[in-house]
Amino acid sequence: MERKTTLFAGVLLALVLAVAIVGATMASGSGQDNAPPPPQGLPDDTQYPAPTPVKTLEEIDAEVKAAQLAWETHEPLVAGKKLTMPDDAKLDTRVDRRGPSIYHHDKLEPLDLPVYIIVRDREVASVSIDNGEFQIGEKHKSTFQFLIDQLGETNMQLIPTDFYEKRWAPFRPKD
Repeated sequence: MERKTTLFAGVLLALVLAVAIVGATMASGSGQDNAPPPPQGLPDDTQYPAPTPVKTLEEIDAEVKAAQLAWETHEPLVAGKKLTMPDDAKLDTRVDRRGPSIYHHDKLEPLDLPVYIIVRDREVASVSIDNGEFQIGEKHKSTFQFLIDQLGETNMQLIPTDFYEKRWAPFRPKD
């Protein structure tokens, strides 16, 4: 008898739970009764902006090549003035922060950052963008005469040959 009572109580509890679930589902309905009303009064002549077209890989490649060409041939701005570059000089990169020092030279002051790195005839010059100070190898004055002419000899720091070779020879392009 006690077993029947327990079984009856279990079935009754399951039935009450099923009714509660079905009742809750029916009360919420399909959500249409509780959904907000659709927007009213939208003008019929509403014009939406056209979607932005997706660029093809060829278009992206053409833009990248154009940007590279503009970077290599543009006149960099140094100390508020455009620096005119010879055709065979290349604006290689811009350095915005100092990395770990590889070599140290007591007589050479680091340039104020940011710095342009300019390459001509496989030789390298560093030019401070903010104040126009520049560093060239002591044997490369003729290679970078355009910097001396435009930025002035007072802004020039000559790097001793041995130090210059330790610093830049590893980065020199191979023939």
